[in-house]
Amino acid sequence: MGLTYYVVPLVFQKEFFAKSWVRVQPWLFGIGITIFSIFMSFAGSYGVPRRHWDTEFSGAQFAVGFDPGAYVMLGIMGLAAILAFLALFLFIGLVVATVFFGRSNAGGAMEAWHTEKVVRTFQDEPRVVEGAHRTPGTMVLALVFLASFAVYYFANWMWLADVWQVR
Repeated sequence: MGLTYYVVPLVFQKEFFAKSWVRVQPWLFGIGITIFSIFMSFAGSYGVPRRHWDTEFSGAQFAVGFDPGAYVMLGIMGLAAILAFLALFLFIGLVVATVFFGRSNAGGAMEAWHTEKVVRTFQDEPRVVEGAHRTPGTMVLALVFLASFAVYYFANWMWLADVWQVR
């Protein structure tokens, strides 16, 4: 998806149809997929199978029941899947609308997706600062994600050790 937002204006020489929606769409899709995967993992912690067409095993000789919390996890997972699916349709709609109805930029440069940072000097002449793009907190965010992954990874091993009585 991300590469499409760069390639479509280059290939078709059109600006995106609704840039405000184009800025929102990846967030909607990312949030939907993230919530979907987290709650699918939580449902798996309750013992819900992932790769089976019938999680209730209807018609089986033995009744298979899950904790009511598993159904809550599956419900939230379904809502997140709907959000991601709608964001996917929004993406397709934006690309198709751009190709057919986008404003032409033939012969000119693509419009910038960002606003350039203007810095005032002592002479009060605005100038654009090259390389002014900074990402403060990136390392902290990466370490938070690493710590979250480590905690979740070892917690899953602990839960599996409780469920699988291998001795």
